[in-house]
Amino acid sequence: MVSVSGIAAAKSHLESDAGVQVIISDVIMPGGTGFDLVRDLRQNGNQTPVLLVSGFTLDALAEDLEADASVALLAKPWDLPSLVAGIEQVRSSLPRA
Repeated sequence: MVSVSGIAAAKSHLESDAGVQVIISDVIMPGGTGFDLVRDLRQNGNQTPVLLVSGFTLDALAEDLEADASVALLAKPWDLPSLVAGIEQVRSSLPRA
């Protein structure tokens, strides 16, 4: 597990570490949003699954998601079973080897 603060730090880390299996990001962060991060990753060919976490109403945020099965939203406050389910949901979008 790695923790970074802000979009620039996240992108920098992801460019240097190909071993990341799932990204868990807040929707609101320094320098932009989790949606901005996802768009940037996808434009650069990075298909790592993303679980976005937010204290905002998920219905209001859902319209910001494109049809991308590798991205899911998790509402705050979350519990461990919800976190695990969210991770499993986005990981299930990966092609099976």
